[in-house]
Amino acid sequence: MLVRFRVSNFLSFRDDTEFNMLTGAPRRLEGHVYQAAGLELLKIAGIYGANGAGKSNLVKAALYLRQLVLQDWASPAAYRFKLGTETELRPSSFELEFIAHGVSYLYGLDVSARQVEEEWLYKTSINKPDVLIFHRYTKAGNTKIECHPSLQKTEEDKLRIKLYETEMLAETANLLKLFSQSKAEIPEIKAAFEWFDKHLLIIQPDTKFKGVMRDMVQNPFFFNFVNDMLCSFQTGIRQIEIKTYPLEEFFGKDAPQKTQELRTQLDALGPDGLVFIENNGTSEEIMLMYENQQAVVKRILFWHKDGSGAGVPFELWEESDGTRRLYDLAPAIFKAVFNTSAILIDEIEHSIHPTLLREIISKFANTADTKGQLLFTTHEAYLLDQDYMRQDEFWFAEKNESGATSFTPLSDYKIRYDLDLRKGYLSGRFGAVPSTSGLNKLQWNQYAKAEPEPSL
Repeated sequence: MLVRFRVSNFLSFRDDTEFNMLTGAPRRLEGHVYQAAGLELLKIAGIYGANGAGKSNLVKAALYLRQLVLQDWASPAAYRFKLGTETELRPSSFELEFIAHGVSYLYGLDVSARQVEEEWLYKTSINKPDVLIFHRYTKAGNTKIECHPSLQKTEEDKLRIKLYETEMLAETANLLKLFSQSKAEIPEIKAAFEWFDKHLLIIQPDTKFKGVMRDMVQNPFFFNFVNDMLCSFQTGIRQIEIKTYPLEEFFGKDAPQKTQELRTQLDALGPDGLVFIENNGTSEEIMLMYENQQAVVKRILFWHKDGSGAGVPFELWEESDGTRRLYDLAPAIFKAVFNTSAILIDEIEHSIHPTLLREIISKFANTADTKGQLLFTTHEAYLLDQDYMRQDEFWFAEKNESGATSFTPLSDYKIRYDLDLRKGYLSGRFGAVPSTSGLNKLQWNQYAKAEPEPSL
């Protein structure tokens, strides 16, 4: 689970800026709180702000850090804070505190345009001093690594660290990934790397999950979850079906070349192989596999009822944008319900009705046996209701005159529990709303000249 995230010199974050899931002074809605590693952590958090205030930049910063840990090097030079010269020579800094397997960890990176300047991993505790696992830094142009004694018990361990310092640790590599890939079994390293890999999930407005079909075929529990969710949200769907077709029948006998190409691709993967393709340029994902020694295609159909009560199958592309958005979010919601994962969703309200969105978030927060966290950015004022969310679950992003983003939780404002938050927010009481004064000066009529109309 996520405890806190700090970032500086990245996009609109000039100074050290923190967002956290720690509880504040309000003690209402106690069911919205987890007890973990001696901490009280919130299940949900919503980030509000005007367009361009920087709320989505927090999601991008978390995505960038995750990619640095799991994938290839990407220079932060293009992402540094650009509205001032004081940040030109400063590294971009990221620090994330999280809980994995009941233990709290603190991982951080300082990254310049050319290299990782510093990297650290600690075990943290509220009652004990932090325990160093590793600290990597550059001194006089050379890489230095300090480690916990458990990482250098044998001569092989010491040699590995020396090799990392002198040869194997490239300036743009991260030590967490290198340690996780070594033959040495280091539980703390494994837990930390696994958390970034499997328990930090980031969803942007255009995110499409791959392999949903596979998970629904292989995990009946997940299939039932998605089916029940979509059927419960008044989408008109009465039942989801995973329909199976022989390979040749699905693509038609008039497409022998395509059928043969797909069969060859499937055969190359062996009897348990799976091939995923997009169906005819739509957003529908279909899956090819062997079943009872026959090559088959599996696809999802959504059954509705017509006026006479008869069932009518719909393909995914025929469903509404809102239904497709719910379908795309289903794996993330499943993961947050059943795993101690942190799910960051940018623009959660995209194509979803406000009432439905509020009920989804409320159900997640109030269900006693959920295990993960939902963090989201939004403009949806309908969620600003103290009967549904705690004051410390609302955060506001705002830029100052220098264009730098800061975050403030609603609980810092010390407001009454009966205050109409929507009215206060939309009137600008908490900041985080756009200024419309410039619209009064906008003279659209000056463009209305005898010119050809633009081609749209």
